[in-house]
Amino acid sequence: YFRDFVRLGLPGVLMAIGIIGLFGSLLLDMLSAHGFIAWIGHAGQWGLILFTLASFLIYLVQDWYQQIDLAELTQTLETKVLKRTEQLQASQAKLERLATEDYLTKLLNRRSFTELAKQEITHAKDHDKPLSLVLFDLDLFKRINDKYGHKVGDRVLASTSDVIRQTCRQGELICRFGGEEFVVLLPGTSEKFARTLVERLRQA
Repeated sequence: YFRDFVRLGLPGVLMAIGIIGLFGSLLLDMLSAHGFIAWIGHAGQWGLILFTLASFLIYLVQDWYQQIDLAELTQTLETKVLKRTEQLQASQAKLERLATEDYLTKLLNRRSFTELAKQEITHAKDHDKPLSLVLFDLDLFKRINDKYGHKVGDRVLASTSDVIRQTCRQGELICRFGGEEFVVLLPGTSEKFARTLVERLRQA
């Protein structure tokens, strides 16, 4: 028992007190019963009470330790769940973005553009507002792919997309319509202002 005393900690100390108290009281009881020492009344009973009290305190200490461990475990689990939830939300957001974006240009893909364009068209009709659509492609783009390869062609498309993004206003729907074709929907924009944007895009 004494070999494991340090490892047991506070419960070990309490148990040592209980065992020593009980053993000492029984020893005193036996010595006094056989006349080796003066009579000590109820010595064994007091030792038993001390042992019982030590056992009860050990139970309380062990329960306290378990509560601490449980609280730490709960905190750890909550942290893991929170982290996992954040990862799932980030993955969900990424999936949603991939579902609506063109992988190369990061512009709207054709499907998501079509859905949003329908909403804008309905809104323009309901509120009698102008709406313009710009559709254009890159001249002689096939020559770039044939001469420099598709990697360079992809870089041209990505750079063109950046130019379109910088030239257009916020709230305008920009889409890679397919290949080297692009489309821009301009809510609340008349033909006159749309032509101005087209020229600005062409120059850019």
